[in-house]
Amino acid sequence: MINNILKYLRLKKMRGYTGGLKSVFENINILDDIVNNNNDQNFTIIEVGSERGVGSTYHLGKYCLDNNLNFITIDPSDESNKSAKNILNKFNSRNLKAVKNKGENYLSNNNIDDILLAYLDGFDVIFPGSIVSKKRINFYKEFGIDFIKDGNRISAEVHLETTKYIYKNIVDGGIIAFDDTFYENDQWFGKGQLAVPFLIENGFNSINSIKRMRDHSILLQKNI
Repeated sequence: MINNILKYLRLKKMRGYTGGLKSVFENINILDDIVNNNNDQNFTIIEVGSERGVGSTYHLGKYCLDNNLNFITIDPSDESNKSAKNILNKFNSRNLKAVKNKGENYLSNNNIDDILLAYLDGFDVIFPGSIVSKKRINFYKEFGIDFIKDGNRISAEVHLETTKYIYKNIVDGGIIAFDDTFYENDQWFGKGQLAVPFLIENGFNSINSIKRMRDHSILLQKNI
């Protein structure tokens, strides 16, 4: 099991990335305990939104490889899917898979049991004051989406849809994690804007304090 979190995160080499992935590995003992206490169970970790240089696919895949778990990373982008496949192919394991598809489409057609962790970091959001690249705008345009106008709304809706396909299959004590999610003035914003309240209403509890969320991410644990 993991004895040194920094070994897996390698934060100094991850372009300063300190979001949801860091929050997951800061709480990796929760997943370790479930795995150690259920050696005969075939767990799966799901990632929606394959990595684009921040290391999530590598580190989650490596964790699954080390602990004999299944890993599925899903992304509709040719570039991200190719990157994910290159990463996972180096591990040479049939249990690790990169899928080119929208997360909500794949999960609506594939029932996955015994989900230990779902790391939901798919459809992008626009941060206030940020500059959106033409490449990103054109990518979403291929799907008929005006990203500047509708991106944040659709992102919240997509993450809710994805959540509804998987939340019942999260194992007791398992985690659903959202990156780019904010809580201000008693309101949710970002990718988890709609999904987080839904999960709280359906038996999930926040691991990291809602009012003192760090790294703009939240982890929700299914009640045991």
